[in-house]
Amino acid sequence: MCATLLSGCSVTSVPSGGQPLEHARLLRLGHTGNFMRADILDPWNEGAILQSYVLVPHDSIPPHELPAGATLLRIPLKRAVAFTSLHAALICDLGADGRLAGVCDAAYLFHPILRKRLENGTLADFGSS
Repeated sequence: MCATLLSGCSVTSVPSGGQPLEHARLLRLGHTGNFMRADILDPWNEGAILQSYVLVPHDSIPPHELPAGATLLRIPLKRAVAFTSLHAALICDLGADGRLAGVCDAAYLFHPILRKRLENGTLADFGSS
């Protein structure tokens, strides 16, 4: 999921008080009431939204109603699944490997820390992406 949120390149949405998104053409950020909304855009259907997320801090009360089709995500994320070995290795290199619950395409995973976690069962293999 994190990989999906971070893939794509070049849009000009500006979060309130933030910098423009210069390298994320498939990610649109905005506000829904008091919460941040992240829309993942469809690269094959211009203007269409693949998925919407309402990002709510763990210590905040979520909205009573979400926008149609949106999924509630509590932030910061506590656990995630990486869909590529590259993203899994980058997460590990950032020192956040303990946050990874699983990976896809584990056969292509060569990072020693993540290989060890696969072998001892603390990192799940979610199969082929």
